[in-house]
Amino acid sequence: MQAVIPLRPGMGALKVTTGMFFIPAGESTQQKGVAADVVLPSIYSTDEIGEKALDYALPPQTVKNFVSEDSNYPKGPQHWIPIEEKVSKTLSDKSQARISKDPKFAEIIKDIAEAKKAREVVKLAEVKKKADEEQAKKKGKKEEKSVAERVREADAPQLNEAINVLVDLIATQQSVVVADHAKEKESASAAQPR
Repeated sequence: MQAVIPLRPGMGALKVTTGMFFIPAGESTQQKGVAADVVLPSIYSTDEIGEKALDYALPPQTVKNFVSEDSNYPKGPQHWIPIEEKVSKTLSDKSQARISKDPKFAEIIKDIAEAKKAREVVKLAEVKKKADEEQAKKKGKKEEKSVAERVREADAPQLNEAINVLVDLIATQQSVVVADHAKEKESASAAQPR
């Protein structure tokens, strides 16, 4: 929740935080965003990028939790199943197993480690350029790609893994729904007179 205020011509702009956003648990997203249940390696995941790296970033704040039991439909197609912590852990473990075998993620992890070791800001343009040059060497010719194409290629492993995590979640949620349905049938048949 920020506003960009232009200064005099040629002087740039001023970015001002005009409000705070709070998640339903009552925590602000200042400096930390919304924590991911499944974390994927990314060149964007560095301490030098984001609000927390700014000199005068607002500190995180909290308000009273505003989650209500009435916020979910009791049954039907609009009912949503809260994701339990053990399900998040399972999804994360499956994801990490896939990531550990993926050569594209291995390269991303290597780039992140090199940047941390050098204590430099990860320069996305340099990382993408390096990846493009390596890919061009493999093909035996140098190709010029648009920035959008390079971003798409850099994000491809994360996108593919996000789809894999979603498939895992759907499979998990379907098994929960089937188990709940079986319990309901069992309870109904036990309640009937014999």
